[in-house]
Amino acid sequence: MKKIIKQKNLFSNKFYALVVGTLGSYILPILLSPILTRIYTPNEFSLYTFYITIVQVISIASTLKYDLGIPLAKDSSDRINLFRISFINTILISVFFFSLTYFYTLFFKNDTLEIIKFYIPMGIILQSLFSHILYNWLLSKSKFNFISIGKIIFGFTYASLPIILFFLFGLKDFSYIIIGHQLGLLFASLVMLYNLYHASIFSKIIFLFRVNFSDLYDILKKYKKYAIFSSPSHLINTIGMWLPVIFIWSFFEEKYASLFFLSHRAINLPVLLLGHSIGKIFFSEALDSMNQGILNKSISQYFKILLHIAIPFLLVCIFLSPEIFSFIFSEKWSQAGDIVRILSPWIFITFIAAPLSTIPTIFYRQEVELKFHSILLIFRIISLSAGVLLNNLFLALIFYSFINTVIWFFYLVYMLKISNVKFKLLFNQPLSNKIEYFSLFLIISSIHIFLTNPIYVFISIVPVLMYVLYSFLMEVKKI
Repeated sequence: MKKIIKQKNLFSNKFYALVVGTLGSYILPILLSPILTRIYTPNEFSLYTFYITIVQVISIASTLKYDLGIPLAKDSSDRINLFRISFINTILISVFFFSLTYFYTLFFKNDTLEIIKFYIPMGIILQSLFSHILYNWLLSKSKFNFISIGKIIFGFTYASLPIILFFLFGLKDFSYIIIGHQLGLLFASLVMLYNLYHASIFSKIIFLFRVNFSDLYDILKKYKKYAIFSSPSHLINTIGMWLPVIFIWSFFEEKYASLFFLSHRAINLPVLLLGHSIGKIFFSEALDSMNQGILNKSISQYFKILLHIAIPFLLVCIFLSPEIFSFIFSEKWSQAGDIVRILSPWIFITFIAAPLSTIPTIFYRQEVELKFHSILLIFRIISLSAGVLLNNLFLALIFYSFINTVIWFFYLVYMLKISNVKFKLLFNQPLSNKIEYFSLFLIISSIHIFLTNPIYVFISIVPVLMYVLYSFLMEVKKI
């Protein structure tokens, strides 16, 4: 009995640590976004949107995904060498990408790429180091509180620096947003390393980055599936997520790229805050769960808790997102709420499936993951192309959201099947909570019908969201 209570408390501690950190890295920029959107117009913000799109896409695969092996490696020397090879790959790929963009701008005129090309390599290196290499290194050591501290430092620096520079010195340029992003990543990475190694930080850094090429060659061969399948899989997935920005930039008004970026960041808040945290805990515990033969039970627990928060999140997005966006970000950004409404079914299924998407990696079936993301990318391109042909951006996003929802649903079914999870057991909790979900539906839909003023809508939804959060935390305690 004591062991069970200890395991539950252990999960709660890990979860709260990651949630606090994600709040720092994600909600601080969201909370300060109303100030930033009053300093910068959507058109002025578009250069940063282009920069962050490239950095996110390239950094996700810059390690060739050898970092994924760090928490799963049984041998400590393997973990260290996976860390080293991940960082070396990142350096090489960032240099290669800079060379590619440099020579491209010499022969082809591209004003946007010409302006931001010198910011991109460092952005890739710092993003990869902070979000992937160090993150998985700390996961392997179960240092969730160090991850949390790093995320808070990143979020505060990234969100506040452009605003501070504007109000104190009158400096206003897209480059200050990029500088804030990079300094935040750098400070956060250094703090995480310091918390881990304290006074011996310099000797440990030298040890971590000390290269033995014979060992690295063995690691490259031993974990080659990460490079062959996981790396292109994650790259394809990230490209697909940011594909609307590329299409908007190419075929529609540039301001809509900023609107999509803001709406995507806002709607991803619950996914990153709750779903991402649960997914990382699940991944860090996967090896032990497999060894104990309880992986399917673990998956069932995580599925149920994810569904419990995803349902009210979907209702809020569908009924109230335009009014909420109009109140928080000002009227000129109100169309971002319409985009959130369109994307909400996709985010709903992703909220549930994405935290469990490491299941093929856990079973060392990365080739399945690559096939899935390749198929998804093809249909994403088709869906957005259909909207371009019809010259209708919102129709393109509807197609995009629909195809993502359908394909992710079937992938979720597949992951549960290979994990030997019984589908009937998964839906016991939703059925037991049907009165709660129906009540939330009535309340949220009533706010939508009877309240039109964004201020009243926002005031009315706050206590509902507080109850949803309380209910979710009660479910967390049951794990």
